[in-house]
Amino acid sequence: MNAFVSQLNPTGSTLLSSTYLGGSGGDRAQSALLDGSGELYVSGQTSSADFPVTPGAFDTSPHVNTTSQTIDDGFVVKLSGLTGPVSYKTTVDTGPSGLRLEVNGSAVTTPSSFWCPNGATVWLNATSPQLSGSYQYWFSSWSDGGARDHTIQCAPGLSFTAYYTTTPQPDFVLLASPSRTSTAPGGNATVDLTVLALNGYAGSIVDLFLSGAPPGVAGTFSPTFVAPSGTATLALSVSTAVAPGVYPLVIRGNNGTSIRSVPFQLEVLGLQLAANATVLSIEAGSIGSATVTVTLKGNYTNPVVLSVSGLPAGVGVSVTTAEFLATGVATMTFIVASNAPTGTFPVAVTAAGGGTSRAVSLDLQILAGGGTGRGLSPGTTDWTSLLGWFVGASALAAVAIYLVERRKR
Repeated sequence: MNAFVSQLNPTGSTLLSSTYLGGSGGDRAQSALLDGSGELYVSGQTSSADFPVTPGAFDTSPHVNTTSQTIDDGFVVKLSGLTGPVSYKTTVDTGPSGLRLEVNGSAVTTPSSFWCPNGATVWLNATSPQLSGSYQYWFSSWSDGGARDHTIQCAPGLSFTAYYTTTPQPDFVLLASPSRTSTAPGGNATVDLTVLALNGYAGSIVDLFLSGAPPGVAGTFSPTFVAPSGTATLALSVSTAVAPGVYPLVIRGNNGTSIRSVPFQLEVLGLQLAANATVLSIEAGSIGSATVTVTLKGNYTNPVVLSVSGLPAGVGVSVTTAEFLATGVATMTFIVASNAPTGTFPVAVTAAGGGTSRAVSLDLQILAGGGTGRGLSPGTTDWTSLLGWFVGASALAAVAIYLVERRKR
């Protein structure tokens, strides 16, 4: 068994020096102590008769165990720095953290640490004033009571903090309302913008521009340049090729020296309308029905409303659901009087809301009949006998609309 004493660099990544400690027998180092001046003391156990000793040592003769005829001695060795003085880690910080200091003339961002030899002199400088964000920071004091720039002596476990006071700086910010606007493909939307002056800002006017817009979305500011505190309007146009979804956009303002920004969202709503048939045939004096599916994509704050147009004389329609805030199906019941004209009539079903509309066409074919259609009295020639049925159907539709309104609240 042998003993070695080695010295590494401060990060422990490089071996600076190493020395063998012992003689021809077995030697073991058991403990080590480093004093403030960088002197190393090692104690241990040796069985070497030739363990090296220095002049003036407390005991230079090996002790022999007379029973076992072996050597069993303890030792204490003092070693000076093998390649120079010991280095210590020193930490510097600021209050608040993240500001800049100088260490021996080199700028560092706090918190920061450096290594320095024991007893070495290091120059610290608290940079003042310095600008960070919208605040100016002025040096107040060091944790050790030193001047704004002063020297320290490296020693174990040192840390220093420079404290600062703050002064708000003139600046400007952007405010957007609403933070989320919506329209449909082919539609338009607007955002109101305020350029707000802070802390007495009286600097240059601000140039506004839009970033993050997907293809098919264009924005125009009116006016383009705003003096704080002032307002502007952003007009957005969305082409029909833009897919429904939520798009994060950013409005930026540049005064020539700094850029401020405010995010907002553009929601492109989706509306689809489909009918279960393109042709509906009904005999005069009868009723018939068709369904339409309204598909909504996005957050509709106002309902999408169904309407039917193009009905010929003698034909009425009742819709089970006339307003939608979510995807749903509506049944359209057509009531044809026995004296309604025969032929094919193009009927348009339209869904409108959220700044857009969709329409589907339905060919209503009225066939000659004997007045014995479903649910009608034989021989019906006008609306008289249909009135009761139509009123009842309309009441059902009104109840459906009422329920939708309650859900909106």
